[in-house]
Amino acid sequence: MNTLNNKKMDKKIGIFAVLLPSSSILTAQSNDEISQLSFNWLCSTIIIGIILIGIIAALVYIYKKIKKIRRRLKDELNGMIDKKIYANQYSSGTSKTFEDLHGQIVKLQEEINALKNNDKHAESNRHSNFKSQTNPTNSKVKYLKMKSGIYLSQESYSQLNSKFKIFDIQGNTAKFEFCGNELEAIANREAFFDNVCDDSNYSPTAKQIVNEQHGVVELQGDGKWKVITKATIKFV
Repeated sequence: MNTLNNKKMDKKIGIFAVLLPSSSILTAQSNDEISQLSFNWLCSTIIIGIILIGIIAALVYIYKKIKKIRRRLKDELNGMIDKKIYANQYSSGTSKTFEDLHGQIVKLQEEINALKNNDKHAESNRHSNFKSQTNPTNSKVKYLKMKSGIYLSQESYSQLNSKFKIFDIQGNTAKFEFCGNELEAIANREAFFDNVCDDSNYSPTAKQIVNEQHGVVELQGDGKWKVITKATIKFV
């Protein structure tokens, strides 16, 4: 009986000895899985945390950017409003200043015209007297359109577009005086008067040219008239 019991006990011990390593292996495998799961969860948690931090940082950056843009737009809008107010004020003040200035200019122009009319009337009388003395009715008259140095040329029987008039022609000599466009001559003094007229009182702001003394020209073989004596003119 004892022998039988011992055999049963040995059998149980053998089975237990076989199951014990197997149980240990299973337990070890379960712990590894648990460790692996814990590691994976930790990694996922870290990744999610990083993603959330990134999202929060992006939202904060966007918020600051939008706030900065709003502040800049607000400053620009205020600046535009200030400029518009200043422009309106300046425009109003400038318009008033221009009106005052225009009134002063008109008044000054009227005074100048009055003085000019008086001077023009006196000069016209003197010029008429001078013309009656230097341009007899029986004198032959020609007009010259070109001037080159001390020579006058391109004869014409019309004063249109001419620069000088020759009259009292006696053979190859004649008298001459200015008869061209006064404003054009004032603006182009040298082209009109250099070497042929005494224009010592030249003024670029003059409005009229008066012949004070005729000059003398001499006809050359090539048809040009050479200035022998300069004419005298006056700018008024």
